Amino acid sequence: MAKQEINEVIAGVRVGDAGPEEALPFDALMQRLDGIVGELEGGELPLEQALLVFEEGVRLARKGAQRLDAAERQVEILLAETNASERLTAPST
Repeated sequence: MAKQEINEVIAGVRVGDAGPEEALPFDALMQRLDGIVGELEGGELPLEQALLVFEEGVRLARKGAQRLDAAERQVEILLAETNASERLTAPST
């Protein structure tokens, strides 16, 4: 995955993806997930609405996991580049 694609996934603006959660920043996504948990734990929702809210939660959780995975890959790439750069500039012994 190219750096641009990683940045798009982290930002939630990857072309071709659908759904309102795509435009949510990661922190807003997590805040909405927290709200969903509260709604479901409250036990006040009718079954049909609870299922819709649960479905939204599952989508958000998957999207959040994808963004975290992409961020982890980006960190690994940056660390690998840093390590390679350090090896190239380190004095020979």
